[in-house]
Amino acid sequence: MNDLISLLNKVCLPIALFGAINYGLIGLFNLDLLSYLRDGTLVVIAQVVIGVAGAFAALGLFGRK
Repeated sequence: MNDLISLLNKVCLPIALFGAINYGLIGLFNLDLLSYLRDGTLVVIAQVVIGVAGAFAALGLFGRK
């Protein structure tokens, strides 16, 4: 079980970092990297995946004892 959580942390952290960088680029330069997907459905799916990865990464950071 710990191996699975470790793997999920390793997968989710880069996705969450991409989301953070993307939002930083939107704020600084009005450049949305996800907008290059062009399809609205793909953008929504990518945003959900990034959000879930961010939540899981936050749980991994703050949920440790």
